[in-house]
Amino acid sequence: MARARTRRPRRAITAALAIGAALLAACGGDAPGPQRDAAGAITEPGEARLLKLRIGDCVANLRTAFECDDGGHNGVPLVRAVPCTYLHDGEVLQITPIESASYPGPPIIDGEAARGRLDLEPRIDRARAQTGLTGRRELELLTFRPTDNRWDFENQREILYLAVFATPRRGRL
Repeated sequence: MARARTRRPRRAITAALAIGAALLAACGGDAPGPQRDAAGAITEPGEARLLKLRIGDCVANLRTAFECDDGGHNGVPLVRAVPCTYLHDGEVLQITPIESASYPGPPIIDGEAARGRLDLEPRIDRARAQTGLTGRRELELLTFRPTDNRWDFENQREILYLAVFATPRRGRL
């Protein structure tokens, strides 16, 4: 009889822990991310939030991730980071930190994004010439900027500059 009394609370605790773990997994625990070598290069593909990527990382589903937002994490898309030798439609070109203790507001963020875009234009023009991607739609420059919500809840303190390709390709720009 004493044994039955101790099993029920244990089973209830075990069930509650299992339900809690399932809820955490379903409610947006971050994906484990891609595997990297000692130098930080991606060696095996993996799912990751865009803000977890580094300069030079390639993304296999960037266009789709932005077009079909998963609705979580304040609009930070879940992407498939891949080695650059795999077919991919996006690449992280630059990450520029925002030096401010509090959210500086859209005019400052937009100004910094415009400055970064101007700095990257010669590189994009060279890449267009070298790859034969002459049209603006074939190779676009996308900026992913912090918003008030991402600043507060996702700790986004940088602007990401991404090359987006109309047709998937291999290699880095």
